[in-house]
Amino acid sequence: MARFMLVSDARRAFSVLSREIDMQMDHIARMPAQKVYKVTELARALHIRDEQEQELKTLFGEFVTRQEFLSNVELPPRFR
Repeated sequence: MARFMLVSDARRAFSVLSREIDMQMDHIARMPAQKVYKVTELARALHIRDEQEQELKTLFGEFVTRQEFLSNVELPPRFR
C-alpha cells in the first residue's frame, strides 16, 4: 500500500532539508582554510639541505602545508 504525501507536507519536508543543507554550507564556509607554502621557501627558511628539499618535492610536489612539511623533514640541530 503506497502512502501519499500532501503537497503542504512535501513542501515542509523540503524546507527542513534545505535549511539543514544551508546550515551545513555555512559551517563549511566558516572553516579556516589551511595555508599552503612553497617547498623551496620553507626549505630555505629552515636551512634544509638541497637533497632533502628534492625528496620533499617528489613527495609533495611544489606546495605543502606547514604541518606536512615539518612532520616529514629532518631539521638540522641548532647550537647557541
